Amino acid sequence: MESEQFVGMACELGGIDRERLASRARDRETAEARRLIAALRAERWGQSRRDLAPVMNKNPDVVSWWVGEGSLRRVDDLSFAGRLDGLDNKLAKSLTGVKNRRKNS
Repeated sequence: MESEQFVGMACELGGIDRERLASRARDRETAEARRLIAALRAERWGQSRRDLAPVMNKNPDVVSWWVGEGSLRRVDDLSFAGRLDGLDNKLAKSLTGVKNRRKNS
């Protein structure tokens, strides 16, 4: 799945404002959404961080940092891990029947 489509679906299914995700906003909720989507895209769906950067209007190094932060949060914060799993499941269910949708499929 292309990064543009992934971000659109993840935002829709996760109740995330896509415009805000790519904005310059630095509030806690936006930062959390960025980490969630970046970590999910890279870890669970095995996709390039570099491809995600232009969709989120950010530098690839920043997106890589979000992936690392998301990975740490997943391990240390059960609530974040639950949100990550929940969004992952919603995405997977919405794509039932699509080949190679996830790295581990």
